[in-house]
Amino acid sequence: MTQQTLSKKQEAALLALEFRAIHTATIQYVLSDARAHDDDFQFALADAIDEKVAQLKAQYSVDYNGEFLCQGESHQLTGSNLHSVNSAGRELALFLAEYESIKFV
Repeated sequence: MTQQTLSKKQEAALLALEFRAIHTATIQYVLSDARAHDDDFQFALADAIDEKVAQLKAQYSVDYNGEFLCQGESHQLTGSNLHSVNSAGRELALFLAEYESIKFV
């Protein structure tokens, strides 16, 4: 195997190259039939989740991907630190598990 000779500009380009691994924690669920059409419950749940996500973002330096979609309800946390994303995702999952009307898929 021969080594390629790089120009100064190519060397500079490679030095400017940045690789970043992005980890995700995704949780998906549906609401029980009794709560699926209960707007008051859904608004209260959304407010509680927003508050929890804000706390997790601050505590673990993760981001929230509000554009992630699935057939049910879903939430996705992202970040470059696997341990932080794992911890934040675990906390969110345990938080959601407190609601009897949530069924995980």
